[in-house]
Amino acid sequence: MPPQSLPWPHGVFRWVVLSLLMEPNMVADGILQTGEISSLIYHKYPDNMRRNQTWHLHVARGYRIRLRFTHFDVARDGDNCQDYVKVSDGQKPTLTICGHRDHPTERSPQVPMVLFSTSNRMTVKFYSTGSKREHLGSFSARYVAVDIDECAFRNGQCEQLCYNFPGSFSCDCNLGFTLRPDNRTCEAPDCGRLEKPLVTYARIFGGSSAGVENFPWHAQIKVIGNPYVGKGAGALIASHWVLTSVSDLVGVPATTIQVELDLEKKALIRRHRVENIFIHPSYATTRAPGQNIALLKLVKPVQFTKRVMPICLPSKGGDLYSPGRMGYVSGYGETELAKISLRMKYTVLPILDDITCQAGQREAGLDGSQILFCAGYLEGEMASGPCQGDVGSPFVVYEYERKVWVLAGLTAWVRGCRNSGKYSFYTHISQHLPWITSVVSSQ
Repeated sequence: MPPQSLPWPHGVFRWVVLSLLMEPNMVADGILQTGEISSLIYHKYPDNMRRNQTWHLHVARGYRIRLRFTHFDVARDGDNCQDYVKVSDGQKPTLTICGHRDHPTERSPQVPMVLFSTSNRMTVKFYSTGSKREHLGSFSARYVAVDIDECAFRNGQCEQLCYNFPGSFSCDCNLGFTLRPDNRTCEAPDCGRLEKPLVTYARIFGGSSAGVENFPWHAQIKVIGNPYVGKGAGALIASHWVLTSVSDLVGVPATTIQVELDLEKKALIRRHRVENIFIHPSYATTRAPGQNIALLKLVKPVQFTKRVMPICLPSKGGDLYSPGRMGYVSGYGETELAKISLRMKYTVLPILDDITCQAGQREAGLDGSQILFCAGYLEGEMASGPCQGDVGSPFVVYEYERKVWVLAGLTAWVRGCRNSGKYSFYTHISQHLPWITSVVSSQ
């Protein structure tokens, strides 16, 4: 029979004898975390011993109790219990148990092998209806403290991340957030805020220029000594970290990668060397477009100004990716003249529904199950969007709740920027937050 967590009925009791044999081989907070209980059998009991007794098990906070019966032979008469054991944890109804687990021909399926409490306390009672029967019930059991996984229930009431460890748990926040004093909720540090709000837009393909103050998180990626490899874009997410697409960086040594920020004037360009590159493990093995994402760790921290500032990461997915929501894509990619733009441009694109996006994936030769979202215009609508050279460009949306701009995606795959109906695919950042956070926190 599988382990059970207390659902259980009734009874009135008398005491036989109960002994506790404790083994102090597990202690937490000064409390014994394991032990053994067993009944001692006598053929006759004095009248003054026929009384109820209650025994309490108690382990450290953050644990629950697992009670395993190692022997159980408690008298049963048909549907009635002559002797019985009662177990409760103060939260669920009491469980009354009788029958035989060890008897070779009279085993009772109602006798559970293992019980779990819902808290760090459990009460066990053993009763006998008298002392004149030839066979009196007996049982023995062993208990041990088992960690409670608080994160498994409502994420431990943590807003973002919940980490369980023996006897306790803690909340944490995704990269770009800090934990508030309540140790449950998160708030964004200074990121995704613009001194020069976006009021008009120009298409990346066929439009006018944008200022770096409009997209202070935009980064350009280059490979030193090779102008034809690794050219693309990325997003500054922290003082040492840039998120980018990895398709043009596979096999490229980190020390040859250069990140450029504040690109409006050549004399002001900030160039940062890369210390290490972290490629998503799934892309490294399968080249799956949905995992076309990498983290670049910079050698030196970036100094933030109104022209260079990190973009916030999403606190959660939610309606950031709802169909029709408008996002902004910035870049220095190919223009309508088939030349790489020397000035930053941007466009505003609507997020498309999943069915349309999956159909587009299949049309492009994918299996439709990639962790991607699509944005752009459909057949007959304007031709606008990222183009060659814009892979890795940030797709950002405004989060009204926090009043900041957040990174929803990175340009993963461009489809025919000169043709209407050829919307592009973007890496789904919120789906990769656990990976991003684990990499950054490990460095």
